[in-house]
Order: sequence, then C-alpha cells, then structure tokens
Amino acid sequence: MNYNGGYSDLQLNQITYTVTAQGNSYTSADRVNAILLRRCAELTLNNGYKYFLITSKNSQILKSYYIASQGSSTTNATEQTDIFGVKHYSQNTTYQLPDVQETDQAVAKATIQMTNTFNDNVLDASIIMNQTGYLVSNNAPTS
Repeated sequence: MNYNGGYSDLQLNQITYTVTAQGNSYTSADRVNAILLRRCAELTLNNGYKYFLITSKNSQILKSYYIASQGSSTTNATEQTDIFGVKHYSQNTTYQLPDVQETDQAVAKATIQMTNTFNDNVLDASIIMNQTGYLVSNNAPTS
C-alpha cells in the first residue's frame, strides 16, 4: 500500500488471513470497505474455499498533512532624515505562513477464517464478488 491506496494481506495460517484496505484522499470509507470485502472473497476462492468468517474488523480515518505552498517573507527598509540632518533607518518584515492542507484516508482491516461449511455467520465469497465487483472497478452492474 502507498499514498495512492490499495490493499495488503498477511497469511496467519492455512485458513486465516489479515486483510487491510486503504483509500487515498478521494476514496470514501464505503468504497474502502467494499475493496476489503472483495479482497477477502478473492482470497477465499483462490484458496479453494466457499465461505469466510470475519473474526475481527476495524475501520479508521487517518489524517495526514502536507504543505501546499511554502511560506515567504518581505522586508521593506525606509530611511528618514530628521530636522537635524540625522538619518534614521527602520525596517518592516511581513511573513506569510506556509499553506498546510489536511487530508483523510479511510483504512479498514479484517481478520478472516475461510471454510467450506455454511452457517449463519459466514459470508459467501461468490456473492461478495458479484456484489462488490462494480464498486471496486467503477463499472455499473450489467444485470
């Protein structure tokens, strides 16, 4: 993963993975969750299983900051002569602070266990693939 977003997964054992999905500053939290679910489904099917159980999940918004423009300063010096012919100097400095912008990045993380046994707590990987396909690819469903 990088600042552009993406996903990563870590295999914990033969049937257990931890999957993380992260968006960029333009990616909604809902889309990040769709990417997470889709990757869980892909892993499940690629490993020869039909279902997966989410054993833990959390989502958060990461705040990051960047400098959009550098700061600057301008100094003006003036010279004045008083009535006695003595010169006096003064200066005035104006500072412009850097423009700091804040961005948000949605992150979702889940630990899953894959299985071929159906029960009320598991998700069907094939159904998840069908439901999240257009959310991940930006294409509207064809059916």
